[in-house]
Amino acid sequence: MITILSSLPKIMTITRTMVKKNIGALIDEYSWDAQKFGGQFEGKVVASILPGIGSLANAQTKFKHAKAIPFRPDVDEADVPRTTKPGAGALTHYHNLTFFASQTIEAGEEIFVHYDDKDPWFKTRLSKMRNNTDSFKNEMVNDSNVDSHNSKREVDWIVKNGICLDNIKPGHSKIKGAGRGAFSTRLIPKGTIITATPLVLIENRDSLVLPKKKQQLLRNYCFGHSNSSLLFFPTSPVVNLINHANAEIISEENPTKKSAYTYNAKLQWSAWQHHEGRDWPQNLSLEQIKESKHSSGLVMEYVATRDIMPKEEILLDYGTEWLNAWINHEKAWKPPINAQAYSPSYIMDDIAGLLRTEKEQLDHPY
Repeated sequence: MITILSSLPKIMTITRTMVKKNIGALIDEYSWDAQKFGGQFEGKVVASILPGIGSLANAQTKFKHAKAIPFRPDVDEADVPRTTKPGAGALTHYHNLTFFASQTIEAGEEIFVHYDDKDPWFKTRLSKMRNNTDSFKNEMVNDSNVDSHNSKREVDWIVKNGICLDNIKPGHSKIKGAGRGAFSTRLIPKGTIITATPLVLIENRDSLVLPKKKQQLLRNYCFGHSNSSLLFFPTSPVVNLINHANAEIISEENPTKKSAYTYNAKLQWSAWQHHEGRDWPQNLSLEQIKESKHSSGLVMEYVATRDIMPKEEILLDYGTEWLNAWINHEKAWKPPINAQAYSPSYIMDDIAGLLRTEKEQLDHPY
């Protein structure tokens, strides 16, 4: 299974051999070695995906250019134990993966992460580039000559052309049984873009189905439509923590029962001027997007539907189909057999987590 972590808040799970073969080659470009983050015991063959810096930042093979250094995440059940909560198993236990600055990062510098040139993924990428002479030359020139200073932008340019990603931060959701959530860091006026996220294409949603009709955890963090086989995985920080809230009523079956929380955000396709795929939703079908060479170019924006106060939880309406499925699951749910005797693996991992290898201590001493 592939443990999908998020830089800052989240992690999820799928099978490594399925990543490229069935789920799609594109998402394999975003995978990391699970052993670096403690997820290797989630299955026989495991990889990790890190939304946030781990997905948005470009990479260098030289440490002097890669100033963003990740350190192991926190692991817990987010107060959603399998003994009492029907939402158990629907969210990742891995969160709060933190990137540290190994050197001073100046305003406007591009942030790079490190790729090990001995990593199997990098070797495969290098082999592909060698088959394309121009691509190989460009990549090698970039890796040897481009550092964060050479790729620096003026702060005024970033303010004018960039998209703010720090309007939200992770926290414990106020919705009972929801686990973690996303919260505003400042006042966000109605109609304002809260944040935006690139979308990674997963070509076939059925590829996330495990034996015995179980689902890969990754599916819970994807956008999709019931009439399409495609899924899209959002890669920006914290967006995977945004929980569901109803419009006004809990279900069509009980129209008099009001929801305790109502949504304050909605999704829309990006119209950002620097986004090359901004016209796709209007001009291409999902199947055409699947065949497009720019299949990583879609961007989705989260927009405030009303004024959102500082520290308020950000909530989306997931839709009637999701809501009815959740209601049915909640009605049918029962704790697993011997659930009381279950001890989460992270309890034992806490002991091992207190110990750091000699290599880890170079960047993160006791």
